[in-house]
Amino acid sequence: ASINQAEYDALEREAQRQRELETAQKLAETEKSRAQEQASSVKRLRQRGVFLASALVLAMVAALFAGIFANRNSTLATSNAEIAATAQVNEALAVQQRHTAQQQALIASVREVSSAANLNLETDPERSILLALQAVNKTYEIDRTVLPEAEDALHRAIQSSRVEMTLRDDTAAFWNAVFSPDGKQIATSNASGMVKIWDAATGKEMLAIQASTKGEGGVGGIAFSPNGKLLATANDDKTARIWDATTGKELLTFKGHTDYVQAVSFSPDGMRLASMSFHGQVIIWEAATGAELVTLQEPGLLLPQALAFSPDGTRLATGVTSEGSLNGWATIWDTVTGEKLISVPMQSLVVRSVSFSPDGTSLVTTGDDRRAKIWNVSDGRLLQTLLGHTDNVEDATFSPDGSRLATASWDRQVKIWDVTTGQELFALAGHGSLVTSVAFSPDGTSVISSSDDKTVRVWNVSPSRELLTLVNGPAIKEQEGAKLAYSPDGTRLAVAYSSPTGKVWDMTTGRLLFSLTGHTDAVNFITYNADGTQIATTSRDGTAKVWDAVSGREVLTLSGHDGWVMGVAFSPDGSRLATAGFDSTAKIWDAEAGKVLRTLTGHKESLLSVAFNLDGSRIATSGFDGTAIVWDAVTGKPLFTLAGHTFAIRRVIFSPDATRLATSSFDGSAKLWDASSGTELLNLSGHTASLFDITFSPDGKFIATASGDRTAKVWVAQTGAQLFTLYAPDGVTSVAFSPNGSQLAIAGRDGTNRIYLVRIEDLVALAKQRVTRALTAEECQQYLHMDACPSEP
Repeated sequence: ASINQAEYDALEREAQRQRELETAQKLAETEKSRAQEQASSVKRLRQRGVFLASALVLAMVAALFAGIFANRNSTLATSNAEIAATAQVNEALAVQQRHTAQQQALIASVREVSSAANLNLETDPERSILLALQAVNKTYEIDRTVLPEAEDALHRAIQSSRVEMTLRDDTAAFWNAVFSPDGKQIATSNASGMVKIWDAATGKEMLAIQASTKGEGGVGGIAFSPNGKLLATANDDKTARIWDATTGKELLTFKGHTDYVQAVSFSPDGMRLASMSFHGQVIIWEAATGAELVTLQEPGLLLPQALAFSPDGTRLATGVTSEGSLNGWATIWDTVTGEKLISVPMQSLVVRSVSFSPDGTSLVTTGDDRRAKIWNVSDGRLLQTLLGHTDNVEDATFSPDGSRLATASWDRQVKIWDVTTGQELFALAGHGSLVTSVAFSPDGTSVISSSDDKTVRVWNVSPSRELLTLVNGPAIKEQEGAKLAYSPDGTRLAVAYSSPTGKVWDMTTGRLLFSLTGHTDAVNFITYNADGTQIATTSRDGTAKVWDAVSGREVLTLSGHDGWVMGVAFSPDGSRLATAGFDSTAKIWDAEAGKVLRTLTGHKESLLSVAFNLDGSRIATSGFDGTAIVWDAVTGKPLFTLAGHTFAIRRVIFSPDATRLATSSFDGSAKLWDASSGTELLNLSGHTASLFDITFSPDGKFIATASGDRTAKVWVAQTGAQLFTLYAPDGVTSVAFSPNGSQLAIAGRDGTNRIYLVRIEDLVALAKQRVTRALTAEECQQYLHMDACPSEP
């Protein structure tokens, strides 16, 4: 039992130890777990601290970035606004650049078309007008402005184009065209045998006659009877016929020729008719009965071209060419006896036309030598050779007064010549093919021409004009030339033209109203008073005169200057006159009594002009010393001097409102000055020779200048920009605006005074009146680069 107890105790102790060991292990595990938990807690606390610190740092960083981003957003917002503004500016710049590019392209286009208009002046002035109208319209339809190049081109084209009417017949080429004796009708013939009579005023077709039906040569020649009631035709069926010019009824047929009839001509009394056929056969018939009176025959095989009666009907001229040798000559025959009176050789060339001068002393012939020749009919002596055409000269005719000659050529031009000098006066261009005939109107103001281009054209051959041209006299060699002045109501134009006589013209009709005769030497200047009742003139005879503006009666003579009197001006109220003399003085006169009120001295050389201001309180003078002086008109005290020109000041004037002065000088420039201080405001440069005259428009907005460089220029008074240039055949010596500013008159040394239109609307309206056709599709493609022509501007 004790052993069992001992074993039991030993087992109990082992069990106890095992329990303690387990307890210790559990305790160790608990402590370990607690330690691990504490470590984890510490770790979590540390991590939390780190997290909190990181969060704090992040918060601080976030706050920092928030501030940065806030600033950045603000900057971005500002930047975006700036970018948007810049974009708007860039867009505006782009729009402006596009607009500028479009403007530049438009300007380039206008200049191109204007240049084309100028280049066509010598080949087809009517085309020049049509192109210039297009150039004007390109800018005018946008903003009512016109480029100077376009306006210049239109002015030049209107002056160059003389065509007044174009008759068309698309069936065949025209061979002949003639005026009726009274100038009211035009007769034409063509290659298809058709003869037509047209109204010369309207171009309306009045009558059509199928004069020939053979169809081989058509109607070669036509002629009105002297009374205009009959019309004769030369036909390809070997006949000549006479028709009633009113009804078109055939009245008589002349048979007897053996070949085509080429030409017909009535005798001046209408009693006889001459006809010419191939192989040189000429028959003179009794016009009433058709009886053959005389037959004229040149020997050999001939190619006849023309025939013409002399003005007295006693002679007949014919032009023929030898078919074998092309040896041509003109022959003059006695129409009664058939005797050959004289024969003129044509230097082995084809003779194409013959025509007597109105006085019967000369004969003009044309041929394939590109010349027209004028011969003395009594001895066959060559008087003039007219050179200028570049191809065969088909026809020639004298003007009714015998002073001019018109020629028609295969070079597509008609030329007008001075018979005395043989000088070409001008050319009529515009036909598209060779010109086959030419004839003057009975009054000599028009020429008609026919052409292979299937048109007949009527041309104005009076002096070239835009609105009106007044032929004042022969061309002058004087440096100064004419001076002009409109009447205050614009109905008259007074002209001093370096002769002792002044002239006054009607501005509606262009008729000379009366002459101012009384000076004994050339008149230097002319002007009206404010109400248009008087005219004042100055002269080289040392006097100034006052005339009644209605009758031309001399009212007053002012004598007192020692030498030429150059300038004169009425005071605005008409009570005083101021004159400028070669004696270096200006004088103020009582306009009624003719007494000197005051003499102004101060210039170092001769005076050239004088002018009152608006209220008459001041006077401006200019002279050869290159200065202008402004004076007190009451006291005669000089107020200030305008100095700046390098040569004589030809003219000084006040602006209409008296705030400015303008001067023109022989140094080629014009200047604008402040009228209160004499300060120079503008210098107008652009002329290439001396300036003779200067004037303001009535509203003061424009200035016109006249120069020896053959131009007058119109300027913007405020800026000095050139508006347009007007061209004259010789130096321009004077310019004058009409009282309403719509017209500008210029005087030239060529003996003419030309009236131009200032307002572009008036100029365009006039241009449209002067054209007889529209641009063709080919012309639009070539000059406007358009497949279809634009609508009429």
